[in-house]
Amino acid sequence: SPAGVRGPDPKDQIASLTAFGRLIVQALDHLRGRQTDAAIATLKQALKINARAYDPHLLLGDAYLTRRAYDAALGEYAAAALINPSDATPVIGSATALAAQMRLNEALAKLQDAATLEPSSAEIPLARGKVYEMMDRDGEALEQFQRAARLNPADPRPRARLADVALRLQ
Repeated sequence: SPAGVRGPDPKDQIASLTAFGRLIVQALDHLRGRQTDAAIATLKQALKINARAYDPHLLLGDAYLTRRAYDAALGEYAAAALINPSDATPVIGSATALAAQMRLNEALAKLQDAATLEPSSAEIPLARGKVYEMMDRDGEALEQFQRAARLNPADPRPRARLADVALRLQ
């Protein structure tokens, strides 16, 4: 703004911020209820209010991933990563979409990018282990699931994957 010219009064934005928040809550409820199409429609409404908001892009990525609309998911995760480049979550989402497309080496590269952002995340070795499983690299998958279990002992997912891989390695 030029000197002496004020931007919009924040009080004037209260209604749209309230509507935006309501839409995000609705979208989360839809996702929890496995109503993916309703969640996508609601998130698109939220983006009409604030196209540069992180959460709708991340959640749309998740919804598109559920719908197996992998290219759309990759686009939304890329948008979320641009908005918040220090968060590994959209990068992990991108890796998941790439793996679902059997673009496994690209998925591993994305997971390496995510590990650079959040080296102590248990989600990264969990996702990496799943990719290694898809590549029939069970020894490396086992190591990744063990690491994920150490990083987050409360999460049952790595232990379940560990049991599956261990059975195959016998």
